[in-house]
Amino acid sequence: MDDKRKDPHNDINETVKEYQQGNKLAGEELLRIFGCHPDEAVSKYIGKYYDLLRYGKIDFSNKDIRKFISMFAYDRELRNKLKPFYQYSDTKAAAIKIVMSLVERFKKVDDEELLQDLRLLLLQQATRYEKKGEKITFCGYLYNSYRYAIVNHYKSLFEDLMYSPNTELNIEVIEDAHDESSDIKIEDAWFFEDVYFKNEKDELGFNWIHNTTATFPFDKLSVYERTIVFLSYEKGSTDKEVSKITGYHEDTIFSHRKRIKAKLKDLLLAGDSYER
Repeated sequence: MDDKRKDPHNDINETVKEYQQGNKLAGEELLRIFGCHPDEAVSKYIGKYYDLLRYGKIDFSNKDIRKFISMFAYDRELRNKLKPFYQYSDTKAAAIKIVMSLVERFKKVDDEELLQDLRLLLLQQATRYEKKGEKITFCGYLYNSYRYAIVNHYKSLFEDLMYSPNTELNIEVIEDAHDESSDIKIEDAWFFEDVYFKNEKDELGFNWIHNTTATFPFDKLSVYERTIVFLSYEKGSTDKEVSKITGYHEDTIFSHRKRIKAKLKDLLLAGDSYER
């Protein structure tokens, strides 16, 4: 399929380039895109770090946040348990304990200072970004480097909490290791109906969620979307139960399921053009 739609990641790359060339308006646009513009409520990508460090709110479905928490986990077993998309109650309890210790440290930093630091760190990463391949986007780069930038910036605040002295990071080395993966969503689009799910009933499980066995149109969903589908329709979990597993509010799960339904309907209507 010849898809002529504009890739929002490319637009963001262009905005980063303009900012690197001295365009202050481009910098403001980056702050807006990633949810930390001074004139707007904190949200999106930066919002998840602000909510974590200020209020102890953990999005366990977000791999980036789990990796950030892992940097403070002395127990190797706990670090390993935080890697999968699903965490049991004991893992969540241990992670919450870590985050609460961070929140306590961040009481020394007022709201405006914290937000300003998060903004400056975002723009710092935009300045550092260098495109190293056709598929490497700023979003992927930011996903792989921003949590380290936060740790380096606040090192004196919680250095004694780090599980290893090696966490005293050389940010340039870390960023050279960035890859193409990104958990940063430019747009959220998710929903679904049982009739479209009936042909997949015998294939569901870990491999299906991770797109090894999923077939059209389910192979076009994200891992998170297939997780919602799996828990809601295969396991029969309620929105409240899914919310406890994923860390999202049950109203958000309901909304995501509706969007997944719409997405699958669109894919089925498009038919073969999506399968090519």
